[in-house]
Amino acid sequence: MNKNTILISSLIAMVVLNVGLLAFMFFRGSHKPPQNRMSKEKAGEIIQKEFGFNDVEMLEFDKSREQHFRSIEDLNQQIQKSSIAYYQMEENQPAKDSLLQVVTDLSTSFYRINDEHIQQMRNLCAPDKKDALERFIEARV
Repeated sequence: MNKNTILISSLIAMVVLNVGLLAFMFFRGSHKPPQNRMSKEKAGEIIQKEFGFNDVEMLEFDKSREQHFRSIEDLNQQIQKSSIAYYQMEENQPAKDSLLQVVTDLSTSFYRINDEHIQQMRNLCAPDKKDALERFIEARV
């Protein structure tokens, strides 16, 4: 075999491999990362086990958790829409600074709502479980 035949064979092999790799990447379907959220029941089991909540305390926790999620759901959507609008604006647009302030205010509200929920959890927790609660919060923030 001469050098030209080897080079042409190598080139054809590389083109076929590249086309195959591209086809694999585009046609394998969407690959979404797994959701990191656990079910409400699983979270409740972990909370009850970790903090020793009785049934009444668990009801109070579930009520607080549901209220918390309702409070932040709309806020999350507003933050996302405002952030997208902000990043799509041209640099010199006068409304960009005011939109940034809107995003900042929404984010501040988000953290305040989270803080209120954490404080409610602290109030539910028995004194001997407060350290466990702080570790639990740290692991999820």
